[in-house]
Amino acid sequence: MERETVIQALERAGWKVAGEQGAARALGVPPSTFASRMKALQIERPKAGISAALGSRTIARELESNENSRAVDEAVMKGSR
Repeated sequence: MERETVIQALERAGWKVAGEQGAARALGVPPSTFASRMKALQIERPKAGISAALGSRTIARELESNENSRAVDEAVMKGSR
């Protein structure tokens, strides 16, 4: 599971991991596996008190930052061949 997939599933599920409406079920994995992937990918539930819009903007910036980092890494790898 990629980071973006996990975050999108969590956002669609309202950051609920387990249960019938949870992100784990939407992706067809056990909640414990989903939680382990969240930990490995360093994904944390937004703090209480942060509005959903602010949380989404933060995540969007984080995703964009990760994409930029990945592009730089790929460019470096191509240059070192």
